[in-house]
Amino acid sequence: DRVGRRPVMLLCTFALCLEFGLLALSKSLLAFSATHIAFGLLANANGALESTCIADATPPGALRAVAFGRFFTVIGVVMVMGPAIGGHLAAIDGRAPFAVASICCMVSLLYMASHLPEYYSKQDPGSSNSRASASSVVKHLLVTSPSTVWYIGASVLSSMGMGTFGSVQVLWLRNAFGWDGLEVGRFMSMQGLLVIVSQSVILPRLLKHLRGCEPMIAQMGLIVTAAKLVAYGLAPTSLWLCAFQLSGVACTCAIAPLRSLCTRAVPESHQGAVTGLISGLSTAAQVIGSILGSQVFATSLRTGLHLSSALFAAAVCYCLAFTCVTHAAHVEKKAHPKQKEVPELVSNT
Repeated sequence: DRVGRRPVMLLCTFALCLEFGLLALSKSLLAFSATHIAFGLLANANGALESTCIADATPPGALRAVAFGRFFTVIGVVMVMGPAIGGHLAAIDGRAPFAVASICCMVSLLYMASHLPEYYSKQDPGSSNSRASASSVVKHLLVTSPSTVWYIGASVLSSMGMGTFGSVQVLWLRNAFGWDGLEVGRFMSMQGLLVIVSQSVILPRLLKHLRGCEPMIAQMGLIVTAAKLVAYGLAPTSLWLCAFQLSGVACTCAIAPLRSLCTRAVPESHQGAVTGLISGLSTAAQVIGSILGSQVFATSLRTGLHLSSALFAAAVCYCLAFTCVTHAAHVEKKAHPKQKEVPELVSNT
């Protein structure tokens, strides 16, 4: 909020470029881990800066949800390309994916330096409001918009579920179905393709059909994600796994509306502070989820615990997130019984 988004994004991208380059040159696990931790201090975790720019440039409601959807569509595109390219490069040399990633970051840095516009908070950077801490804004939201706090809680729990599953996904696929790196890369690429379909095709139609009812779309996406993870864990063969993956295409529809719901009641002058807080909480939740998932998976390998127990734990996180959104929507309905979204925003978009 004080210096603008552009210089911080340039710094984070430069740090990521250096990180991948040093990871490619690391010759020990200690050096690899130290590099990852050191540059992680400059990480733009969970797209915090991009999310803040979107919140700065779009009004609350359906338009913001669509904008977030486009952002995650781009992420879906790179999720298709990245794992596929990385899987082939890793088969050639284990350092090759990191070297190519460093080159990609350098290209991104050069493009951002010449084309990325600046985004500033709507508030004067020198005012006291622009320096308000995220915690003080949250305290204000507890009084003025308690539903927003529940939406933030849902976002944090979904991040925990994502970390729980993401930390064991590759190892689980290897142990459950005997897949190699190339097959895992194809599976993750397909997941990226489904993100594109979900964000660019399904989400806009849901927003239009449901008249921009973001809480309902978030609920649907969260419960579908939980069901998909349970189905993954019970899949008897890899063919069934792929079938469940395709049938759960709508699960990522929850991401963009949930991001929009977390910020729509936040004053424009505090978008950066609150988005940063959400990013920090989500990152911490992913760390906790990663530890939880890896520990549960390790226990399942050592004992007779079901191999997919980590997936079931992730499903529980998404169910809890669904409960938070349900409660937030109930609180909103009581506070604003006659308030409705404007459907024209979605149709015009």
